[in-house]
Parts: sequence; structure tokens; C-alpha cells
Amino acid sequence: MKARKSARRALLAAIACLLCFGMAAPKESVSAEQLLVRVAFDQDTALDGAIAQLADIAKPAPLTFVAERRTGLLIRTSRNGYERLLADPDLRTVRLVRGNVPARQQETPHEFVTYEIRLNASETGAEAVAASELAATPYTASVVGRRTGAAVAPPAREAGPGMLLVRALDTAGEELYRTVVPDPRLVRYEAVDEDGRFTGRTDFYRTEATVRADIPADPAIAALRITAPSKGAAAGVAEVNLQ
Repeated sequence: MKARKSARRALLAAIACLLCFGMAAPKESVSAEQLLVRVAFDQDTALDGAIAQLADIAKPAPLTFVAERRTGLLIRTSRNGYERLLADPDLRTVRLVRGNVPARQQETPHEFVTYEIRLNASETGAEAVAASELAATPYTASVVGRRTGAAVAPPAREAGPGMLLVRALDTAGEELYRTVVPDPRLVRYEAVDEDGRFTGRTDFYRTEATVRADIPADPAIAALRITAPSKGAAAGVAEVNLQ
């Protein structure tokens, strides 16, 4: 008798479990994470025009305006939209405020080559030029050193003033990789008064400097194109062939 009762209780418990699982609501799908990004233009732009321009830069990725701040506009977009904003030279600052940008997955790990690229505009006859003269100062580029390192990606940096964007291109000019590095040309002069109080800052750019960039050791990479995120620092700096 006891055995029958135990078997019956076990059967009822099994039926209850099946009913619970069968009636459970399906899990909701999680949408792709939206990144909160702060963006500032190189020049003053009306709000409506700025939003339309950002949406055009980010498309086909979605872009939503969040708020206007003294330091720029807050927007939400996807990872692809964020990367398109980073690559645009009209934007002075593109800064990730909230969200994660995972590293791109690669089929096979790459060794990274540290390239030393010499930027030269010494034909101007000056050691440095003011920021206002930079757009009219042509630079040439040449590889003066390279060192192969471990298969570890370099740390991610954000594009903005004082930085350079280095793109690795194939023979067709298609981008295969990008990285952001400090602009070694930049020299900032800060003025103070007799009491030691800060009174202003002036940016100068060396006519000779060496850029160091970690690039995957990929035989498909044919050239490196160096650009500045800000028009004030000359959007197109130089390009160097690797093949």
C-alpha cells in the first residue's frame, strides 16, 4: 500500500513539473546593445542639422538623439554606428559614455607589427607650424622601422583632439583594420601671467615626427592611411605603401 502511494506521489510530481515547463513563458529576445556616445563637431552646427548629419554618417546603423550638453551631443547608436562616427573627420570628439565595444573576432589570431612611420613636412623650413597653418602643410610618410610582436591586440583608444586615426588598406583601398594613436606632431604651449595663472593655450605641430602604430601582420595589407579626426589638424595627413 505504501509503495502504491509513493508511486502515485512521484507520478503527480512528474506531471506537475511537465505542466510547469509547458506553461512557462518563452524568454524574450535581447536586442543588440545600444551605445551612449558623446559627439562634438569641429565647427558650431545647428542642433537639427547636427542630428541629421550624425544620422547620415552612422547609417545604415540606427541613431537616436538623447540630449544636448555643453560638451556636445549625447546620442545612442549601435557598434557599427559608433565606428562610422569615429572614422568621420568632421567630428572633433567621439567619446563612448556607456556601453561595451567588444573586439572584432578574427578567424585566426594575428601577430601585430609595430610600424614606425616618419611624417615629414620639413620643406616648409620651420620646425613647427601653428594649427591654423596645418591644413596647408603637406606631409610625406615613410616607414623607418618595424617590429613584430605577440598576437595581442593593442589597447583601444578613442578618437579626438590630439589623436591620429591609422587605417590599414588592401590593394583596392578597402579598410581591413584601424587603430587610434597619439599625434606625435602636437606641441601645446600654455601661457601664464606674472602670478602663475593660466591665461591661454596655443597648439603647434612639428614638421617632423614619428608615428607608432600596431597593425596586424596581414599580407593583404598594402598601405597605411593616417588621418586626423579633427579638420583643424588637417583631416588627411599622409599615406604610406607597404608593398
